[in-house]
Amino acid sequence: MGVAMKHSYSISGYHTRLRPATMDDAEFIVRLRTRPGVIGNVGDTRADPAQQREWLRAYEQREGDYYFMIETEAGTAVGTIGLYDVHNDAAEWGRWIILPGVPAAVPSCILIYRFAFEVLRLREVRGNIVESNRRVISFHQRFGALQTHVQFRARQIGGEWINLVWILMDRERWVRTEARVQPLAEAAGRAMTQIVEPVCF
Repeated sequence: MGVAMKHSYSISGYHTRLRPATMDDAEFIVRLRTRPGVIGNVGDTRADPAQQREWLRAYEQREGDYYFMIETEAGTAVGTIGLYDVHNDAAEWGRWIILPGVPAAVPSCILIYRFAFEVLRLREVRGNIVESNRRVISFHQRFGALQTHVQFRARQIGGEWINLVWILMDRERWVRTEARVQPLAEAAGRAMTQIVEPVCF
């Protein structure tokens, strides 16, 4: 399967869709990643759509890297999420940013795990979260992910060294988790149908 085919996957559920990021998404991605509430919780991003397009152009040639726009079923983009470093039945997921007030967290989390475990047939998925981002760490713990360790001084963001909390979801844990979070996903999906206009930020 060629790279182009690998970057054509979409997956939908709960009135939410993950569809492949394209060059046309560069400006939205930059605006999303440079919001005040996001800076410091993701890698450094310059407010430069041209640079983002160059990143996307390189991404389109990479194997084992899937970058999705999170959108409503009507096609309104509300965030991003990615699955990458796919190797030996395992992968890392992240690049997860959602506009404030949009109830896409549970649906998009379910969809990325379904993509990992049902489409790619992976054995496990890991991820990392900036240690100070307690809200997101708490979300993943409630969602059923296992916290495995803290990596100290793991990355520089904004010129400062930060610690990363690593989480893990394997296929068996996911089967138990998915059934438990279905009611939350259904409620969030109903709320997603109320987003009928492009989200401004």
